[in-house]
Amino acid sequence: KDVMIPMKKNKPPHRMSHLAQCFGELVRKVWSDKRFKSHVDPHMLIQAISDASKKKFRVGLQAEAGEFLSWFLNMLHIGLGGTRKPGSSIIYKCFQGKIEVTTRQRKVEIEEDEQNEDTSAAEPSAHGDDTMNE
Repeated sequence: KDVMIPMKKNKPPHRMSHLAQCFGELVRKVWSDKRFKSHVDPHMLIQAISDASKKKFRVGLQAEAGEFLSWFLNMLHIGLGGTRKPGSSIIYKCFQGKIEVTTRQRKVEIEEDEQNEDTSAAEPSAHGDDTMNE
């Protein structure tokens, strides 16, 4: 008797996501030497990003650049058939690595002269009364 083995219902490896297709189309247009116009309209990619992110990233809404880039690269990786296996997509091969995020806090520096004036104005006068020096 023939035995049927159930197959997983995954996307075929040759199918790309709409987001990956739009990004590829935009890159091809930007680098094409056969284009008559030098202007390339990113509208289709912007629409695909908005749809794929469920409106998290869209025109007119400010978002963190690092968060967007991380999401975008991950979605391209998945959209190209990438898995958790090393080297499973061109995105993995190009961008896999470590990132170091450093934040700096601005220190507000007060000049000593201004600080001395402020402290001397708050002290009682040398004459013993409670009025402030000017």
